[in-house]
Parts: sequence; C-alpha cells; structure tokens
Amino acid sequence: KVASDSFAGSLTYVRVYSGSLKAGSQLLNPREEKKERIQRLVKMHANSREEMQELKAGDIGAVIGLKFTGTGDTLCETKSKVVLESIHFPEPVISLAIEAKSSADGEKMGEALARLRKEDPSCRLRVDPETGQTLLSGMGELHLEILVDRLLREYKVKANIGKPQVSYRESVTTKGSGEGLFEREIAGGLQYAKCVVSVEPLERGEGFRFVSNVSDDAFTVGFKKAVEQGAMESGEVGVLASYPVVDAQVTLESVDLRDEETTEMALKVAASVAVREAMKSAEKRLLEPIFKLEVVTPEEYMGSVIGDLNARRGQVNQMTSRGGMQVVDAEVPLVSLFGYATDLRSLSQGRATFSMEFLEYAFVPPKVEKEILAAMGR
Repeated sequence: KVASDSFAGSLTYVRVYSGSLKAGSQLLNPREEKKERIQRLVKMHANSREEMQELKAGDIGAVIGLKFTGTGDTLCETKSKVVLESIHFPEPVISLAIEAKSSADGEKMGEALARLRKEDPSCRLRVDPETGQTLLSGMGELHLEILVDRLLREYKVKANIGKPQVSYRESVTTKGSGEGLFEREIAGGLQYAKCVVSVEPLERGEGFRFVSNVSDDAFTVGFKKAVEQGAMESGEVGVLASYPVVDAQVTLESVDLRDEETTEMALKVAASVAVREAMKSAEKRLLEPIFKLEVVTPEEYMGSVIGDLNARRGQVNQMTSRGGMQVVDAEVPLVSLFGYATDLRSLSQGRATFSMEFLEYAFVPPKVEKEILAAMGR
C-alpha cells in the first residue's frame, strides 16, 4: 500500500511473506519488470517510526523511496519471479468534475491527483472529450468526498468541484448489423476499406467483446488488429448517450480489401463506423450501477426506513434481527443514494447506520431512462 508522507515523500507499506527483507538489497517488481533498491526500512508505530535493518517473514513495515511500485504489487528476488494474487479494483461508478481556480493551482492539482491515484488505484482520472472537463471517478459518494477533502486540506489545492454524476453504461437488447466504408484520398494516395459487422447482447457482466467470422488467411495480423482496435474504441462511446457499451459482442462478418489501397488506418475507421451503424440498428438500453445496501436500525424506525428505500426504487431482499437491532438488506440504484447518510440520520434520530458496496449494472426502467436522456438533451 502506497501512502504519501510529508517528510519521506512516499511510504510503501509491505508485508514479508517469506525470507527476509534487508536494507540495501535489490528486488524485482515483476509487473513493471523493473528493479527496486530497498533504501530505508521502518516499522510504523502510529505516527512515529522505528528504523530497521531487516524485516522477517510475517513482519509488516514500510519502505521509503520506492520508485515504480504501486498498491497491490509483489516484490521478489530477481532470480526467482513470484507474483502473489493482487487486489481486484472494480471500475468506478461515480464521477465529479474538478477544475483548478488558477494556472498555478492547475499544476499543483495535477501533481496531487497523480499522488492520490498512486495511493488508491480505485480512483480514476480522465478528461471528457466532449466537455473538456477533468473528471475524478470513485467507488461512491463518501469515497469522492474523502478524495476531494484530501486534495483541498493536505495538498492545499484551490479548486472548483462539480456535483457527483453517476457513470451509466449502455447495452443492446436485440441483434443489429452495420456496414462501414472508408474511401478517401490522403497525401496523394487512395485509402480504402469496408467492414460489415453485427452486434448482439451478452449476459450481464460479460463486458464488450470482439470476434471475427472472417478467415485469418483473408488478411494480415496487423489488419485484423486494426479492425479489432476500431471496434473496441467504438464501444467506448455508445450511440444512446455516449456512455461505454457493455455486455455486447461485435462480430466481424466480412471485410473488403484492395491491394495497395487498404491500410490499417482505413480498416480501423471502417470498423468503427460499422460498429456505430450496427448499434444504431439494434434496440439499446441504459444500465445503471446498483448497490448492495445494509441498514442497521432500531425496530421503531423500520417502517420509515423501508418506506424510504421503496421511494428510492430500492428492492428489499431480507430483514433479520441482530443484537436487538433490525438489519435490512436491499439493492438500490446509486443515483437514488446521494445524500442518503443525512436522510437516514433524520429518519432514525441518528440511531441507524448503513454500509454499501457496488453489486452490478442493471437496466434502467424505461420511464426513468426517458427522463435521464431528456435531461441530457438526447
């Protein structure tokens, strides 16, 4: 686990699984294929440190000054590569827009966000190609609140923060097909490619896949890769509301090539156009992140809590008792959970608590989907 430190710069917490870790030794990071020198070892006691020369199997300590190692990485002997199972980081489900108040703050913000991302790989940063906004994404409202608070308090960055936005996804419910043609004169030469693809729905959680029904003998490895790249990039921006496409399979049905006129770029563009046309011809639906919610409440507030969850489009799965309290297990769309901590306190006079974790993406009800698309001007 990587953590920023005001004195040492970067602390990397480690656990020794076998052998011993000595100051001055050199280890390999198999993920990066780079060597790391262990300069200083410390054992942490709250906010004080004890300098160590060696950590043995079972010890937990921290290394100061690692350059390439990130959260979840394995360090091992250079002669015997070992990679322990890493941490699985789910895709972020909620984003907010962030912009620096001045150009000086812009530089500070870039450095601070890079440090936060190194510490916490479950937060992501990207620039929206349509709006030009910098979007910070995370696993929930509280996660984003803490990231923003650290940015303002620890790194002293002055920034404007937008409201959190849910990251929706798109998928298809019926099969569709499309054709993409690229024929253009570039730098005095004609470039040509034509692709025909079909798109069909997959089961929930299958992701976005590309398969080819065209014989590998029909085109070179580079050409096939260009078609796949064009298809996969097209799936990053859906035709319904520009959200990434999931749970769909694109199949290359046929490809038309011409000697000396077909290039990788022409094939990539043709495949991208074909996928968008296929998506347009299929029935499309919006998917929203659903969270698993556990609410622990005194029995007298049970009715109010369940009524509130129903109003948030929640589905109550079961109710159990635990130590004189009632536990409600429910599944609720993330968009309905903004401000839930405050609302739950009001409903229960501050006596109920809750925990939530991402469960899955599910279809948005048609009425709600219309409202979302109307608000986006679609």
